[in-house]
Amino acid sequence: PADITHLITVSCTGQFLPGLDAELVWLLDLSPDVQRIPLTFLGCAAGLTAVRLADQIVRCNESAKVLAVAVELCTIHMQPSLDKEDLFAAGFFGDGASACVAERWDPKKPEGYVLHEARAELLPGSMDKMTWTLGNYGFHLRLSPEIPSLIGTSIPPAFMRFWGDRSLPEWWAIHPGGRGIIDSLQEAFELASEQTAASRAILRHYGNMSSATILFVMDELRHRHCGTNQETKEGAAIAFGPGMTAEMLRFVYHP
Repeated sequence: PADITHLITVSCTGQFLPGLDAELVWLLDLSPDVQRIPLTFLGCAAGLTAVRLADQIVRCNESAKVLAVAVELCTIHMQPSLDKEDLFAAGFFGDGASACVAERWDPKKPEGYVLHEARAELLPGSMDKMTWTLGNYGFHLRLSPEIPSLIGTSIPPAFMRFWGDRSLPEWWAIHPGGRGIIDSLQEAFELASEQTAASRAILRHYGNMSSATILFVMDELRHRHCGTNQETKEGAAIAFGPGMTAEMLRFVYHP
């Protein structure tokens, strides 16, 4: 733990002081002078935002070891309501926490992800599609039913601007914001069922855990192929948040 130089904490489901970052320093026995970077209220995309930021830190400082931690307690925001929209939001969100460490790549290590290009892009005309406002009973979430179709039409051109002329990746880590989102991207990119299986498994077993979810998906991908002695695999991770924001990352898995 003392080797960690930077701590990135992510949450959009709660605020308190001292924050999660300070709590983790003492709970994990990190160095008291670790550089702390809290990311708050960036929504479901923020787990991938933290990975992108961790990668940038390591590229600027080769000795850096960055711990990124995402914690989301979505159930504390359930509303005392029988409104269909409120019940829908409560129905597929879950609580979760995930973490990863980013450091300079060592080819001698047996297994892991190597991070490459990353980009965040705002989708035009989508500011009102995903909102979270403060009301008399806490935070009120609104998810537009148009989100899956918006992602299905807006993400492919945004992704191709990011991905360039390369062949599409074999591995896909798609944030499972809902079944409709996975369906729309699978159709748009003509993906096989196996390529979206990790995202569907996480949604089925844990729900949408906001920012913590994308690391669950990447871990599920790794476990499905770890120990199979396959060659390196190129992959893409995509997550979505308010704004609407699309976070995109290119990675290579080394078995």
